[in-house]
Amino acid sequence: MKDGARSHLERMKEELKLSGRRPTTVTAYCGAAKRFLSYTLKPVDQLAHGDVRKYMLYLCDEGYAASTINQHHFAIRFFFRKVLKKKAWRMEQPLQKRPKRVPVVLARSEVEKLFEAATDVRYQTIWMVLYASGLRLSEAARLRVPDIDSKRMRILVCNGKGQKDRYTVLPPSLLEQLRTYYKVYRPDRNGWLFYGRDRQHPPTLRTLQKIFKEDKTRAGIRKHATPHSLRHYAESRIMPSKGQSRHEFSEILVSRHLGTRHNPGCLRHRWRAEIWPWNPPLPKNTSWVTSLFDSCLLGRSTSCAGQEARQGAIQAVGTGR
Repeated sequence: MKDGARSHLERMKEELKLSGRRPTTVTAYCGAAKRFLSYTLKPVDQLAHGDVRKYMLYLCDEGYAASTINQHHFAIRFFFRKVLKKKAWRMEQPLQKRPKRVPVVLARSEVEKLFEAATDVRYQTIWMVLYASGLRLSEAARLRVPDIDSKRMRILVCNGKGQKDRYTVLPPSLLEQLRTYYKVYRPDRNGWLFYGRDRQHPPTLRTLQKIFKEDKTRAGIRKHATPHSLRHYAESRIMPSKGQSRHEFSEILVSRHLGTRHNPGCLRHRWRAEIWPWNPPLPKNTSWVTSLFDSCLLGRSTSCAGQEARQGAIQAVGTGR
């Protein structure tokens, strides 16, 4: 790639940051623009609508997904309008129509097997947060300890999708699990609830997705389930009762348009009474958590907690928490 194209890509990266885009969006847009410039092999000032059309046809012929093609569509449009300063630029190619697929929803028995297959109380708690409160994986990974409001039985989700804050439900069964997790890992009072390699960084999404896949295989689940499938299960259970409005239900799951957000495939109960707020049944067989806690007290090494877990467990017993 020529130096002129590199300078334009750097400028595009700066424009994306100045417009307040997320780091993932910056990486995706810059990557799409780089592939477009590498495909055309033309100077930037000689690019035209025909080059964009050929590139879009190339993506279609290569079998790229509709969401990927649309992402390239918006990235190229941003490149022409904001970087090349062609404000009147219009994409002649229409957006790809995304297929509407039925989401994968796990059965209740499969959810219980998934929880029991988890070998670490930290990751089991994260799966329970997704299942019980309907959070996205990125939202659960970036929870902080003050976000758990046990008095109002709510969880504050900061900077969620669309950079919006919202409250979601905190069932009593999930609160018990969070307290068990807190006794083992002892996160900082104002720090990350689920920390990663150290207490200053949250766990990465790629690590959580990898561990979820391992737990799903260990549980014998053959469905093409992802951590987001637990959120779909929450959508099928957290339904507004007769005294609650659909708008309030939409705000809890941060759905901008309720009619188009929810797929009929994931809503098993259209209207359910006496389920708000709900208290999902968490697995009864948690003996491994007790044995883990006991092994921490006895000073034996454990694969999931290590030295910090042992010290935290001893301190928890000493303080009576």
